[in-house]
Amino acid sequence: MTVTTYATLKTAVATRLARSNMTSLIADFISIAHDKMMRGDEVDQVPPLRISDMLTATDLTPSSGEATLPSDYPEMNRIYTNNSSTLPLAYRPPEDWYGNSLQGESGTPAFFTIEGSTLKIAPQDTTVLKVLYYAKLAQMSADADTNAIITKAPHTYLYGALAEAYDHIRQHDRSQLYARRFGSAVRALNDSSD
Repeated sequence: MTVTTYATLKTAVATRLARSNMTSLIADFISIAHDKMMRGDEVDQVPPLRISDMLTATDLTPSSGEATLPSDYPEMNRIYTNNSSTLPLAYRPPEDWYGNSLQGESGTPAFFTIEGSTLKIAPQDTTVLKVLYYAKLAQMSADADTNAIITKAPHTYLYGALAEAYDHIRQHDRSQLYARRFGSAVRALNDSSD
Protein backbone atom coordinates (compact mmCIF):
# COMPACT_ATOMS: atom_id res chain seq x y z
CA MET A 1 0.00 0.00 0.00
CA THR A 2 1.25 3.46 -0.89
CA VAL A 3 0.88 6.02 1.88
CA THR A 4 0.21 9.46 0.40
CA THR A 5 -2.48 10.97 2.65
CA TYR A 6 -3.74 10.89 6.21
CA ALA A 7 -6.45 8.41 5.15
CA THR A 8 -3.99 5.97 3.59
CA LEU A 9 -1.72 6.31 6.64
CA LYS A 10 -4.59 5.34 8.96
CA THR A 11 -5.38 2.38 6.71
CA ALA A 12 -1.73 1.26 6.71
CA VAL A 13 -1.60 1.35 10.52
CA ALA A 14 -4.89 -0.55 10.79
CA THR A 15 -3.71 -3.19 8.29
CA ARG A 16 -0.50 -3.84 10.23
CA LEU A 17 -2.26 -3.96 13.60
CA ALA A 18 -5.01 -6.25 12.28
CA ARG A 19 -7.16 -5.40 15.32
CA SER A 20 -10.59 -3.97 14.54
CA ASN A 21 -11.10 -2.98 18.19
CA MET A 22 -8.34 -0.34 17.86
CA THR A 23 -9.52 1.45 14.72
CA SER A 24 -10.94 4.38 16.69
CA LEU A 25 -7.56 4.91 18.42
CA ILE A 26 -5.38 5.08 15.30
CA ALA A 27 -5.77 8.86 14.90
CA ASP A 28 -4.56 9.26 18.50
CA PHE A 29 -1.49 7.08 17.85
CA ILE A 30 -0.61 9.14 14.77
CA SER A 31 -1.13 12.35 16.72
CA ILE A 32 1.20 11.18 19.50
CA ALA A 33 3.86 10.19 16.94
CA HIS A 34 3.52 13.61 15.31
CA ASP A 35 3.98 15.41 18.64
CA LYS A 36 7.05 13.31 19.44
CA MET A 37 8.58 14.28 16.11
CA MET A 38 7.95 17.98 16.69
CA ARG A 39 9.49 18.10 20.18
CA GLY A 40 11.65 14.96 20.34
CA ASP A 41 11.42 12.23 22.95
CA GLU A 42 14.43 11.18 25.00
CA VAL A 43 12.80 8.02 26.36
CA ASP A 44 12.19 6.59 22.88
CA GLN A 45 15.38 8.22 21.55
CA VAL A 46 13.48 10.21 18.95
CA PRO A 47 15.28 13.45 18.06
CA PRO A 48 13.23 16.55 17.24
CA LEU A 49 12.43 16.63 13.53
CA ARG A 50 14.26 19.57 11.90
CA ILE A 51 13.97 19.47 8.12
CA SER A 52 14.24 22.27 5.58
CA ASP A 53 10.49 22.03 4.86
CA MET A 54 9.92 23.34 8.39
CA LEU A 55 12.07 26.48 7.95
CA THR A 56 9.97 29.62 8.16
CA ALA A 57 10.98 33.28 8.05
CA THR A 58 9.28 36.06 9.95
CA ASP A 59 9.96 39.59 11.14
CA LEU A 60 9.71 40.52 14.81
CA THR A 61 9.72 44.08 16.12
CA PRO A 62 10.85 44.15 19.75
CA SER A 63 9.48 46.54 22.35
CA SER A 64 11.49 47.17 25.52
CA GLY A 65 13.90 44.45 24.41
CA GLU A 66 11.24 41.75 24.01
CA ALA A 67 9.12 40.19 21.27
CA THR A 68 6.66 37.31 21.28
CA LEU A 69 7.72 34.27 19.29
CA PRO A 70 5.30 32.74 16.75
CA SER A 71 2.93 30.13 18.19
CA ASP A 72 4.38 27.40 15.95
CA TYR A 73 7.97 28.04 17.13
CA PRO A 74 10.01 25.12 18.52
CA GLU A 75 13.60 26.08 17.60
CA MET A 76 15.66 28.95 16.20
CA ASN A 77 17.77 28.57 13.08
CA ARG A 78 19.05 32.14 12.65
CA ILE A 79 18.24 35.64 13.92
CA TYR A 80 19.73 38.92 12.75
CA THR A 81 18.88 42.63 12.61
CA ASN A 82 17.29 44.14 9.53
CA ASN A 83 19.99 46.72 8.86
CA SER A 84 23.26 46.95 6.97
CA SER A 85 24.84 44.44 9.37
CA THR A 86 23.37 41.00 8.89
CA LEU A 87 25.53 39.39 11.57
CA PRO A 88 23.50 36.90 13.56
CA LEU A 89 22.68 37.61 17.18
CA ALA A 90 24.52 35.34 19.63
CA TYR A 91 22.49 33.12 21.94
CA ARG A 92 22.87 33.38 25.71
CA PRO A 93 21.13 30.80 27.93
CA PRO A 94 18.50 32.28 30.27
CA GLU A 95 20.60 31.45 33.34
CA ASP A 96 23.38 33.71 31.98
CA TRP A 97 21.09 36.40 30.62
CA TYR A 98 20.62 38.50 33.74
CA GLY A 99 24.38 38.78 34.26
CA ASN A 100 24.73 40.24 30.76
CA SER A 101 26.07 43.79 31.13
CA LEU A 102 24.31 44.84 27.91
CA GLN A 103 20.85 44.03 29.21
CA GLY A 104 18.85 47.24 29.55
CA GLU A 105 21.30 49.18 27.38
CA SER A 106 20.23 50.75 24.08
CA GLY A 107 21.92 49.96 20.78
CA THR A 108 22.09 47.43 17.98
CA PRO A 109 21.11 44.01 19.33
CA ALA A 110 23.98 41.53 19.64
CA PHE A 111 22.55 38.83 21.96
CA PHE A 112 19.28 37.02 22.49
CA THR A 113 17.70 34.54 24.84
CA ILE A 114 14.33 32.84 25.00
CA GLU A 115 12.12 32.50 28.08
CA GLY A 116 8.90 30.65 27.39
CA SER A 117 7.43 32.29 24.30
CA THR A 118 9.35 35.56 24.77
CA LEU A 119 12.44 36.50 22.78
CA LYS A 120 14.71 38.92 24.68
CA ILE A 121 17.45 40.97 23.04
CA ALA A 122 20.37 43.03 24.29
CA PRO A 123 21.18 45.81 23.76
CA GLN A 124 17.57 46.91 23.38
CA ASP A 125 16.33 48.41 20.14
CA THR A 126 13.18 48.52 18.03
CA THR A 127 15.01 47.44 14.88
CA VAL A 128 13.12 44.76 12.98
CA LEU A 129 14.60 41.33 13.60
CA LYS A 130 14.73 38.77 10.82
CA VAL A 131 14.01 35.35 12.29
CA LEU A 132 14.47 32.04 10.52
CA TYR A 133 13.04 29.24 12.64
CA TYR A 134 11.75 25.69 12.41
CA ALA A 135 7.95 25.87 12.45
CA LYS A 136 6.00 22.93 13.81
CA LEU A 137 4.11 21.10 11.10
CA ALA A 138 0.36 21.15 11.62
CA GLN A 139 -1.43 18.01 12.77
CA MET A 140 -3.37 16.26 10.03
CA SER A 141 -7.10 15.88 10.53
CA ALA A 142 -8.88 15.59 7.16
CA ASP A 143 -8.48 12.35 5.20
CA ALA A 144 -6.95 14.20 2.22
CA ASP A 145 -4.32 15.95 4.41
CA THR A 146 -0.65 15.42 3.68
CA ASN A 147 2.62 17.04 4.74
CA ALA A 148 6.37 16.92 4.11
CA ILE A 149 6.79 13.83 6.28
CA ILE A 150 4.22 11.78 4.36
CA THR A 151 5.69 13.02 1.09
CA LYS A 152 9.32 12.21 1.98
CA ALA A 153 9.13 9.30 4.42
CA PRO A 154 5.62 8.05 5.28
CA HIS A 155 7.07 5.05 7.12
CA THR A 156 8.17 7.51 9.83
CA TYR A 157 4.55 8.09 10.86
CA LEU A 158 3.78 4.40 10.46
CA TYR A 159 6.58 3.33 12.82
CA GLY A 160 5.67 6.01 15.37
CA ALA A 161 1.98 5.12 15.36
CA LEU A 162 2.72 1.38 15.65
CA ALA A 163 5.09 2.01 18.57
CA GLU A 164 2.27 3.83 20.37
CA ALA A 165 -0.32 1.20 19.47
CA TYR A 166 1.78 -1.72 20.71
CA ASP A 167 2.61 0.19 23.87
CA HIS A 168 -1.13 0.73 24.40
CA ILE A 169 -1.85 -3.01 24.22
CA ARG A 170 1.20 -3.80 26.36
CA GLN A 171 3.18 -5.60 23.70
CA HIS A 172 6.34 -3.84 24.82
CA ASP A 173 8.77 -5.87 22.72
CA ARG A 174 6.99 -4.79 19.52
CA SER A 175 6.57 -1.27 20.88
CA GLN A 176 10.32 -0.98 21.45
CA LEU A 177 11.08 -2.40 18.01
CA TYR A 178 8.90 0.21 16.30
CA ALA A 179 10.15 2.98 18.61
CA ARG A 180 13.72 2.23 17.48
CA ARG A 181 12.61 2.24 13.83
CA PHE A 182 10.73 5.50 14.46
CA GLY A 183 13.78 7.20 15.98
CA SER A 184 15.97 5.94 13.16
CA ALA A 185 13.54 7.23 10.52
CA VAL A 186 13.44 10.70 12.13
CA ARG A 187 17.25 10.79 12.29
CA ALA A 188 17.40 9.79 8.59
CA LEU A 189 15.00 12.61 7.68
CA ASN A 190 17.11 15.10 9.62
CA ASP A 191 20.30 13.81 7.99
CA SER A 192 18.82 14.03 4.49
CA SER A 193 17.87 17.66 5.16
CA ASP A 194 21.35 18.67 6.36
